[in-house]
Amino acid sequence: MQYTVNYFITADGWYLGRCRELRGALTQGRTFDELMVNMKEAISLSLECKGESCADFDLNPVHQSEEEWSR
Repeated sequence: MQYTVNYFITADGWYLGRCRELRGALTQGRTFDELMVNMKEAISLSLECKGESCADFDLNPVHQSEEEWSR
């Protein structure tokens, strides 16, 4: 399965991300790579909480502006 990660970069350089398909799967990172690692963990934890399998999955990162993120 593939999950879409909407992300943007804050004014102070942090990457903020959230999974479009899993409400509550949010995280941040100082770099894009750190964000993707943290996002995989957030998605895995969300799936565990829902009692679903945490089998391998892919991420589809989508860069957004802060304005798009806020909608």
